[in-house]
Amino acid sequence: NSLVTVYYNFIGYSVFPTLMPTFQSLGLLSVDCSSSMKYVFDCGIASTPPEHAKVVELMQQSRLVKFIILCRTVFMKKFKKHFSSKDNKIDGEALFIGTVLHSLDHTLANINLEDPLW
Repeated sequence: NSLVTVYYNFIGYSVFPTLMPTFQSLGLLSVDCSSSMKYVFDCGIASTPPEHAKVVELMQQSRLVKFIILCRTVFMKKFKKHFSSKDNKIDGEALFIGTVLHSLDHTLANINLEDPLW
């Protein structure tokens, strides 16, 4: 559900930076990066995703790019089918980025970064 995703992202934005001092005190971080993290979040919120139409040229070289493009195609078709009303104030591209790409970002970070707790 997109409302759950938006709320979850809001909690991450609001709460996660406040955890940085605790992570530092536990030795998981060498410095408190909460202000930097908030700055990165704010820059992301304030920016518009750049034009990315040429990314399709990478489909043959990257399984990840191919997956994202094919997934986005299906996502946007479903979005238009179910949310095509003039009164709809939800942006399909923003919803795709905030749900699918954000989840994929976390999944890939989990795969590629060593967990400091283990």
